[in-house]
Amino acid sequence: NITNACEAYLRLNRVSKNDYLLVHIRKSDFLSIDKYKDLNFSDETWLNSILKLCAETSINEIVLFSDSILSNFLISKLIKHEITVIQPDKEKRNDLFLEIFINYVANAKFVMCNASSLALSFSFIFHKSVFLPSRNNYFQKVSLYNAHKSYPALLNWN
Repeated sequence: NITNACEAYLRLNRVSKNDYLLVHIRKSDFLSIDKYKDLNFSDETWLNSILKLCAETSINEIVLFSDSILSNFLISKLIKHEITVIQPDKEKRNDLFLEIFINYVANAKFVMCNASSLALSFSFIFHKSVFLPSRNNYFQKVSLYNAHKSYPALLNWN
């Protein structure tokens, strides 16, 4: 539960952020809702956004969460570009999911997500900004203080 997850975080003796990008891809529950079309990205867009951010920040490891089965295309292309991909939710530890997720968000150097209120909420506690994939500019950096009024991140609050 959230209390255990927060208590686990408080027990951490964190000095610096780890050198990984946390990526949370949400697809399944809102793909058919037209209102969220600007937060739905193809695997190619995700790939390009992740690769560009990793290149610009010298990150070569991502921790990847998703609510749906991800294509082999995305994973294999990341690995081909020498990006280590860790998928903690593959272990299907639903009883510990929230604790694991919060721990990874808290310790990530950067967070990239599309429409995850969960990732945005916990990122707000531990980070000053998040990155959204972008079809035009590889990625969009969004200040968490302005996310509620920055398009398309504001769709999570409306």
